[in-house]
Amino acid sequence: MTPFLYYGFSGADPDIRSLSGFIAPDPVMFLAAGKKSALLVSMMEYGRACKESNGCAVENPTTLGVETGKGMDVWALNALKKRGFGAVEVPPAFPLYIVRALEAAGIKVEINKEGPARERRLVKTESEIANIAATQKAARAAMRVAEHAIKQAEPGRGGVLRFGGKILTSAVLRTLVRAEFVKHNCIDFSDTIVAGGIQACDCHQRGEGPLKTGEFIVCDFFPKSLETGYWGDMTRTFFNGEISAEQRKMHNAVKRAHDAVIKALKPGVTGADMHKIVVETFKKTGFENGTNPDGTPFGFFHGTGHGVGLDIHEGPSLSGSGGPLPENAVVTVEPGLYYQHLGGVRIEDTVVITKNGAKIL
Repeated sequence: MTPFLYYGFSGADPDIRSLSGFIAPDPVMFLAAGKKSALLVSMMEYGRACKESNGCAVENPTTLGVETGKGMDVWALNALKKRGFGAVEVPPAFPLYIVRALEAAGIKVEINKEGPARERRLVKTESEIANIAATQKAARAAMRVAEHAIKQAEPGRGGVLRFGGKILTSAVLRTLVRAEFVKHNCIDFSDTIVAGGIQACDCHQRGEGPLKTGEFIVCDFFPKSLETGYWGDMTRTFFNGEISAEQRKMHNAVKRAHDAVIKALKPGVTGADMHKIVVETFKKTGFENGTNPDGTPFGFFHGTGHGVGLDIHEGPSLSGSGGPLPENAVVTVEPGLYYQHLGGVRIEDTVVITKNGAKIL
């Protein structure tokens, strides 16, 4: 086999963290090579890496025979030579200076977009599923906080909602949500979505300003556990006030598409199959896709779901190009509809694909 070499901050690089089980604030390298695999760390991290890594060999500059002051390009070269490798694969974002140094020393370097970690991360272990489920509890608890605030809010001048004697803005609701995340030892990295009205038509718009009665409010929460590093992901669409027949029809169509995918999910179906269910459901209910005069899209214009784990967005994909879905994959199901005159609706759950179908976490 050709070894695969990763480089990065293991606390931020989910591939390295998945393969090594180690978290470090400084760059490390992981050589994925079966029984010859190794984690390459600095002298400062060596003792901790030996204790905390998942059983792979651990190397430092001394064990690799690297002279003082030499960089990680020499670490990589010596690690490969020590194990008798004359070729290596690296991911697309691998540092060019290391590639150049390896090639200058006669090591053949190939770019590979996949890598061994990708296949490993598609199927979750029992402990990984438990970690994601625990983080999802934080998302669910935060969603209850949002639901309570929106439900109890009273409309004031111009339909602006007030809660606890203050104007309820996207920022105010985000603050309440983050406080709930902290209670569950989670963090949101400032990206929590609370988007009302037309803002919700831009799917990743965080939302800003006052929330109003008579408008959809999309709340998309994706906390990350500070302890395990695993993410959760959940979206609900709330509404304060009297909902119109057209708005209700839109919400019901999204719910119908969401439920249809949940019912159809099982090992072996493809992500493309699941995406097609959503597309056909929306067509049957009369919701079309297109482009507004300003160039923005309307209707359903994103994927149906994605994998969740050490990344908030990872494989497998529920989209037009999505492949077979394996047992014990953890994915989101998040169809949505977006029209500037109506606002946006998205409903999302994170599920694990079991032999008996989808189980909502």
